Amino acid sequence: HFLMAYAGKQNKRIVERLRSLGANAVGLTAMDGGLVTGRRKPDIRIKEGEKTKILHDDHSGTIERIDPQLLRLLLEAGYLPVVTPPAISHEGVAINIDGDRLAMELASALKAERLLIFADTPGFMRDVDDERSVIPVIHLDEVAQIAEYGKGRARVKLLAAAEAIRRGIKAVGLLDGRGEHPLTRAFEGAGTWVTG
Repeated sequence: HFLMAYAGKQNKRIVERLRSLGANAVGLTAMDGGLVTGRRKPDIRIKEGEKTKILHDDHSGTIERIDPQLLRLLLEAGYLPVVTPPAISHEGVAINIDGDRLAMELASALKAERLLIFADTPGFMRDVDDERSVIPVIHLDEVAQIAEYGKGRARVKLLAAAEAIRRGIKAVGLLDGRGEHPLTRAFEGAGTWVTG
């Protein structure tokens, strides 16, 4: 179940690591305190001959509203919030939302200057089979053309980065979360930086 995967393992693993490094991290889901409200995607109807089958979704949804008040309180009190899906629907049901879109929406709501998105790749690559083909800087006006190189999650991350830039964030890093000291490597220029 997605709720247990995000809230239970992933979030707490990140909090544990940050706390071991001295950060005053606290783990939240996007539904805590009404932080993120969204709409559950409808069931899909599939027509097979004369029969119509209903494919029930995996409780996935889209973000509709951000209320950053809880995050502001935590930040002002010296905490480092770690926020992962799920969000809450208008009907009060947990919904799975895209983590990259969540990060972009939260950064935008908090008027952040930078957004860092970590993944298991060294950045946005021109050739998905060649880790040396990382594109170090992508300007907003190049995103549509360069996005054609991306597949799956890489393309989604690039498009979320572009949306963040359009909303006023100055730079978005698409960064390698593998190995030692990913944050230090990011600020030394590793990965891909999307800018206006």
